[in-house]
Amino acid sequence: MILLASLLFVPIQGPLPGSLEKLADAIAERTAARRAEASSCWEEFGGKWVNEGRDDHLSTLLRFAPEIQGPAMEALRALIDGEPNSTAVERVLQVLSDSMNSVGADLLVELLPELPDNTKASALRVAAGCGGPRAIALAKTWAEDENPSLAAEGFRTLLLHGPTEKAQERLEKASPAALEPEDFASILKALAKRPLPEDFELPLRVLHVSAFPVADGILTVLEARPDSRSEDFLMKVFLDPTSPVDMRKRSLAAFEKNAEEFRWRTGERQLAETLKESSQDELAEDIAWTLHRLGNREGKKFLLAEPKGGAESNPRDWRVQIWYARRL
Repeated sequence: MILLASLLFVPIQGPLPGSLEKLADAIAERTAARRAEASSCWEEFGGKWVNEGRDDHLSTLLRFAPEIQGPAMEALRALIDGEPNSTAVERVLQVLSDSMNSVGADLLVELLPELPDNTKASALRVAAGCGGPRAIALAKTWAEDENPSLAAEGFRTLLLHGPTEKAQERLEKASPAALEPEDFASILKALAKRPLPEDFELPLRVLHVSAFPVADGILTVLEARPDSRSEDFLMKVFLDPTSPVDMRKRSLAAFEKNAEEFRWRTGERQLAETLKESSQDELAEDIAWTLHRLGNREGKKFLLAEPKGGAESNPRDWRVQIWYARRL
């Protein structure tokens, strides 16, 4: 089975035999040299990578992907039959994550119950990331488990590797509170990179979280998928002085990008009031430019105040006059 798993996705040319056995034999014959090289490479560098964790050994092994998954899987079985060391198992999983096909991923799920407890989550992620349908099925089971850590890992795996048409439903039903804020933020950032359905929306209860770092993940999703309901969230993030400056700038940019399309007048008024009351804010000029581009006169008034005052006070200073002219 391991041999077949490593071969099923190798492209071949010419007529295909009439049975699975003949197909496997034909592929095995045509890839024999490559598989032999992969086995030799593992014999030379596999143990070194597992024991030492040197990146150059890993890159050497991965040159023989996908065939390297065969000897890597055999090494994993050998670890299970002995006294599996978590670090060694994780290193074998790293090789598999960059070389395994979906058939091999299903074989990995079969081995998962025998792995050390602290490596099972990693194995599930690797199998799901390699397209293993059994991994997605197991993740669904975990997501409904009473064990919070299993439920959280199932939730993570389904969002990152499950069907995207189910992503919104899972966010609605699952409890992200079981995850650390940094983990939930990283999941949202990864989710934003996936090809989400056109009608995808973040649940409102997620949009109500404006504290870092979860807000950073939400903002990443909104940058990729604008949402007409996100005005309050963007303003909360921007107006919170404890928010990281970069995140405040991004939230302001996201607001400006969508304000006209979604007719966000409340946020525009909030920005104008903030500019009047907090003209010394480090992002005051950013606010002013945003308001100016949105056609709000408060932005223009703020941007012209200093150069205009300087030009009126120093009518013969050509440098000040040029500054005022450029700003105009």
